Amino acid sequence: WESWIGPDGRLIWVNSSVEHLTGYTPRECLAMDGYPLPIVCAEDRTRVAQAHAGQRGENLEYRIRHRDGALRWVSESWQPILGPGGEALGHRSSVRDIGALKDAERVLEQKISALAHSEQLQRLSALQAQQEQARMVSLLSAMRVGILFEAVDKRVLYHNPAFRRAWLIPDEIDLKGRDTREVLRYSANVPAR
Repeated sequence: WESWIGPDGRLIWVNSSVEHLTGYTPRECLAMDGYPLPIVCAEDRTRVAQAHAGQRGENLEYRIRHRDGALRWVSESWQPILGPGGEALGHRSSVRDIGALKDAERVLEQKISALAHSEQLQRLSALQAQQEQARMVSLLSAMRVGILFEAVDKRVLYHNPAFRRAWLIPDEIDLKGRDTREVLRYSANVPAR
């Protein structure tokens, strides 16, 4: 809605869109003392009054209380109105409904919060998996039996130290990722083959 506030702070003119956003007719707004503050949500009034003390402003977001009691988010911009001789005639105010934008922001914040929570759970799960893997590796490394795990593509995923000892494979040869059929080529334990 558009308004013209005089230099004395009183409403001079307001268009009919005010009724759609606030539930108050232009006539009711003209009769209000301290317009638009009676429509502004009580928690936002001081901030709005302080902002209006400035000559101009843009995108001041605040809540208004509709005649039916519902709170609505609006954004206001205002600028001075000057007469032909440069004299101050008050200021022009434009207020627009940003309820849909605030709803979208709220949904986005909820999704970001849910995503952050999910990420935290994933980190926790990854940490638990790493700890479990470390326990498993410690257990398998302590075993005296040679153990070798291979992937579906017949490549070495894991082997314990006992496997190297049993097959006399030097420590400097990296077996991980190699084809398991080739592993025994590195063995110095010929009878064991």
